[in-house]
Amino acid sequence: MYQHAGFRIANVVLRISELCSSAIIVGIIGWALHRIHDGDGIYSERLIYVAVVAALSIAISLALMPPMTYVFMAWPLDLIL
Repeated sequence: MYQHAGFRIANVVLRISELCSSAIIVGIIGWALHRIHDGDGIYSERLIYVAVVAALSIAISLALMPPMTYVFMAWPLDLIL
């Protein structure tokens, strides 16, 4: 029982860091998209792609943050993102 406690704590800490970094990326990209919109510029597909991937990363990190059994089997999802 105690040997799994370290993994659960590490999982939550890593999910929180994933959430924070994704939120920072969404904020920066959102600011850039807002500035492009105000200047009547053309949106880059890369910026929209990055915003979508970061938003999905936020949703997945929130869904997988509680330390439950199924969370430890979702590591391929982390590799995809």
